[in-house]
Amino acid sequence: MTLPELIHSQKSTQIAKVVDAVAVDKNDDYVQFLHTATHPEYLSDEVSGPDSDGDEGLEDWVYRLAKIVNLPTDPASMKKTNILEVLVPDWRADEVR
Repeated sequence: MTLPELIHSQKSTQIAKVVDAVAVDKNDDYVQFLHTATHPEYLSDEVSGPDSDGDEGLEDWVYRLAKIVNLPTDPASMKKTNILEVLVPDWRADEVR
């Protein structure tokens, strides 16, 4: 199992525990739907970094995003900076944004 697959599996397991805990009074179809929708295959890997098909390197990507949110961009600060870029798909309904 690769690291992303392991992350997906652990994330799915944690979500399943939450679904089971809050779904005590829900019908079985609803609970089954939630378990299906949170299958590891459908979850993002949450690993943030530059596009794999682009030519931007990791350091350039971190610097660019740090500038966008006004984080310090001096070399000492950049070594300690961790970035998680949250992408919202265009197809997602406004109600869940």
